Amino acid sequence: MCQIEYRLPAMVVTQVQLDRAKVSTKSAVLMNLESIDIRRELGMEIIEEHTVMEYSKVSKKCEKCGHGEATYYTIQMRSADKGQTTFYTCTSYGHPSQEN
Repeated sequence: MCQIEYRLPAMVVTQVQLDRAKVSTKSAVLMNLESIDIRRELGMEIIEEHTVMEYSKVSKKCEKCGHGEATYYTIQMRSADKGQTTFYTCTSYGHPSQEN
């Protein structure tokens, strides 16, 4: 069996390395597909990047422009015994702010 080498800028890649990369990539794709199937079977919602979230509105004065309304959402970013972090976005100019 002859050894084939591919020359890419600043590196030499052998056929063995390419074959390993193909197997690794194929495994990663299959694992991702399996996780999607498992989530679907368990009834877990899959949120895609193009999904538009609807945010709640609140009367909150923007620190930058003084507008009196903002949208918000909360995320548990720290340990469970700490409060959630609330992220606000000014509905007028989109200025972001947050509270811990």
